[in-house]
Amino acid sequence: MFLRPDRVPEVIGDMHAHTLAGGCNLIVCAMDTATTPCPIGFPFTFGEGALKDTYAGWEVLKYNEDLGTMHNGAQLQFATLLARKPAA
Repeated sequence: MFLRPDRVPEVIGDMHAHTLAGGCNLIVCAMDTATTPCPIGFPFTFGEGALKDTYAGWEVLKYNEDLGTMHNGAQLQFATLLARKPAA
């Protein structure tokens, strides 16, 4: 959520490339949806299902899109993903 939007695919691609077979990635990120607009001006937010889509082919161990509260009290929706890279 602090990355420039044009950098997000590269960063996630780098995570994919540098995760060993059987290794996991954990991502928690802000969302901006029609039902829950993001109240904070983050440079990047995911839409519904978009984070999960970037992990096609991986074993998704946990995925949810839930409301949460930031340290400053702002309430917004977060996507949480835990995914395992397939074994070679």
